[in-house]
Amino acid sequence: MGENSGEGRPYEHVGYILREKLASLRARRPRVPPEKAKREYLAQEMVKVLRDRHSLGCYRRIAEEYPPQVIYEALGLVREVAHQGKVRKSKGAFFVEILRRWTGG
Repeated sequence: MGENSGEGRPYEHVGYILREKLASLRARRPRVPPEKAKREYLAQEMVKVLRDRHSLGCYRRIAEEYPPQVIYEALGLVREVAHQGKVRKSKGAFFVEILRRWTGG
């Protein structure tokens, strides 16, 4: 069983196959414009904090319309008020109400 016997190390080809597969997946991955990626990130943060997955579309629109610092401040206030047990309806409704009051919308 020398090196020239064709047997080689078992499974050494697996690393090559994995690298090739990873390269092909990266090549097929569509490029997301930075603004859309930022919007999606903010929307997902709102979903995580507010625990309101079904309102993702609304949160995407909010991420487009409001600056990130306003969104983070409002989320912080929601966390604080929810921790005190003072949220009447839902965290999502409270969050939207905060944004409306702060911006006059």
